[in-house]
Amino acid sequence: MTFLLIVIFAFLILIGLILLTLKVSKRLGYKKTGIVISILIVLVTLAIPLGFLVEDIFFTKNDAIECLQEHDIVLNDDFQFINKEVSGVMDYVLQFELKISDTDKNQILKNFRQSNHLIIVDQDIMYDIRPKDYKTRETDTIMYAIYEENNYWNLQYCKVLTNGYVQTWDLIQISKNDNMINYVRNQ
Repeated sequence: MTFLLIVIFAFLILIGLILLTLKVSKRLGYKKTGIVISILIVLVTLAIPLGFLVEDIFFTKNDAIECLQEHDIVLNDDFQFINKEVSGVMDYVLQFELKISDTDKNQILKNFRQSNHLIIVDQDIMYDIRPKDYKTRETDTIMYAIYEENNYWNLQYCKVLTNGYVQTWDLIQISKNDNMINYVRNQ
């Protein structure tokens, strides 16, 4: 309800600003200038929400490479996007799925098996690295876990701030059955 009121209030301010611009420019004898300024106000106002809607269109292979390199995952061969989605304003969510080469997949899995972050988890439960004791953190904490679960190798990364807020949570899944990487980031 509050969000709706904010949207209505912002819309009314926008309409008022446009009408004020048109009225003042007409009184000063610059009617065409007022129309141009009003159109610019509308375009700038529409550009902000439309930017969020098309953000995934501008997510490129280089962006995917950078996301994976943050976790020391390097793709040497070419790959293709199966899907990608960027969404959210307050809660940013990035998801993409890649088809990679056998060589890259084997190298990633080799690095996972040799990692200091490798853990053994109970196969009957869904493992989640995010802390249950989030309110008791005294320092910023970064957590990593690499584990095997069902038909995937998983890497989870979690950064928890001192106030207990989970700033970033990443999940990277490498399929055992095919050459697919699923990446999810919640921020």
